[in-house]
Amino acid sequence: LLKPLDDMERVRDVILECLYPSMFASKIKEDEQLFDSWDDLIQQPDKAIRLIKQLQPPIRQSLANTQVNYRQLTCTGEPGLVFDIAALSDSQLGFYILDVTRSGDNGIMAALLLRVMFNELLQKQIADNHQQLPELNTVLHDINRLLQDAGMTGQFPLLVGYYNRARHQLLLLPAGLHTVISIDGVRHELDTGIPLGTFEQIHATQH
Repeated sequence: LLKPLDDMERVRDVILECLYPSMFASKIKEDEQLFDSWDDLIQQPDKAIRLIKQLQPPIRQSLANTQVNYRQLTCTGEPGLVFDIAALSDSQLGFYILDVTRSGDNGIMAALLLRVMFNELLQKQIADNHQQLPELNTVLHDINRLLQDAGMTGQFPLLVGYYNRARHQLLLLPAGLHTVISIDGVRHELDTGIPLGTFEQIHATQH
């Protein structure tokens, strides 16, 4: 069984070393506290599923001075939609929802890859834009390229989001995931867009 993970930086390094070995001077060392290797997870997707479930965020928590609650309905033993959210600062949140059911075992591996890379990609976009709101299409393109570099084929419906509490602004970018939001009792259906993995270049409508 997988042990609890408390060092996501190490998980990220393991995955990057597996994907881009030429970028690292030394080979990956076995780290049983995390997982045997990326290839091992590919060959045993049930282990990756358990890992993804272990990493799901609490259903109630306070992040970036914001109370966050969510509900998720999934079938037993099937991850379905994978959700994650994290504070980017004391007033900014980044989050995503990924549908892992449309690309076989690659969906599970994409969820793990996204879990350890999403925050860094969004943080980079925020830093590059200085005081401006992040351009989520750039983040989407980076994720799509990351999946390609990992050799993952299939379709990966995704919703990425960003919330700035200080500015009272919410950005949403669906890429193949049907999305309906409710604001003050009014329902808004967003353009679904095209799932990641469909084309080499992805462009979606930011809301």
